[in-house]
Amino acid sequence: MVSQRELATLEELVACLDELEDLRSEITRQHPLASVVAISMMAILAGADGLRSIHRWWNSLEE
Repeated sequence: MVSQRELATLEELVACLDELEDLRSEITRQHPLASVVAISMMAILAGADGLRSIHRWWNSLEE
């Protein structure tokens, strides 16, 4: 179970990520920057070491 402090920390992280300036082209944006960064961080913590391994990690969660 997630503690109140852990939940607050997660909310703080999301709030910080939402403040990042998104420099990507509006034409190619498919997902919010905060989501892309959060997913990338989780994948790296799980051992991913590049874009392909981040993508593989994300796909493994969907299976």
